[in-house]
Amino acid sequence: MVLIPEDKYNRMMSETRAPPVQLNDATTQTATTEQETPPPPDQEMKCLCKRAFPGKSKTLIEAYNDCTRKPYGYLVLDLSPHSEEGYRIRTGVFPDETCVVYKPL
Repeated sequence: MVLIPEDKYNRMMSETRAPPVQLNDATTQTATTEQETPPPPDQEMKCLCKRAFPGKSKTLIEAYNDCTRKPYGYLVLDLSPHSEEGYRIRTGVFPDETCVVYKPL
């Protein structure tokens, strides 16, 4: 094992850092991006669809896309063995919301 003196280590670390970025009036340090369409389901969602509803994953992906269109949208998946088949994919489960049930075809 090779021991490096602390002052040499600090000098090596400071030399490997990226140079600071020069900002002028045309650029800002913070940037915001707006996205009008929701992102497509990522790989985890696709994997969940295939495992939870084999052969019927298209319904779950459509429900996910529908729920994520609105701000703070959510999707409830009831995967317990005792739940009814028709009520496994839902949104709007709170009392002041309209409940929407997605049935896999």
